[in-house]
Formats: sequence, C-alpha cells, structure tokens
Amino acid sequence: MKVKKSNGQKFVIITGMSGSGKGSALEVLEDYGYFCVDNLPVDLIPKFEELCREARKKITNSALVVDVRGGKFLNNLPDILTNLKKNKPEAKLIFLEA
Repeated sequence: MKVKKSNGQKFVIITGMSGSGKGSALEVLEDYGYFCVDNLPVDLIPKFEELCREARKKITNSALVVDVRGGKFLNNLPDILTNLKKNKPEAKLIFLEA
C-alpha cells in the first residue's frame, strides 16, 4: 500500500470483508506513523476524530478499522462519513475484499 505524505491531518477508515487484510493495512499505516485503532464501533468514529484533532500536536495522522459485521450500528456509517467529510475533507474510506 502506498501512502502519500502531506502537511494536513490524515484520517483513514479501513473496512471490508473478513480476511481481507484490514489488520495488515492498519499495520502498514502504523509503520508510517499513523495512530491506529482496530475494531472501533461505528458510533465512536466522530468522537475518535474529535480527540485526534484536539491532540493535533501529538497525533497528526490517524487510522481505524471498522468491522463490517457491526450489525445495526453499521447503518449509521453513511451519515457519519457524510458528516466527517464535511468537517474533514481529506478523510478517506478504504474497503478491502479478498
């Protein structure tokens, strides 16, 4: 996986099918200096982004994994992503399949 470096804060959400390499992708981002969280519940994404933004001097880039087996909570993901992109246009969603 190639990761571009930039001066702005990066926020990456990784999701996908079971066994698709979400954990491996997260490890790569961690090697690039990202603050990473695995298996974060969907409803906590806005709070996580807020905390990362507030800790800007310590956390410049962050990434998290959301499991597609999140059940009914996954229904909130489209709205959360829409709101996130309004406030943080450089936020990226990566969906992995095996």
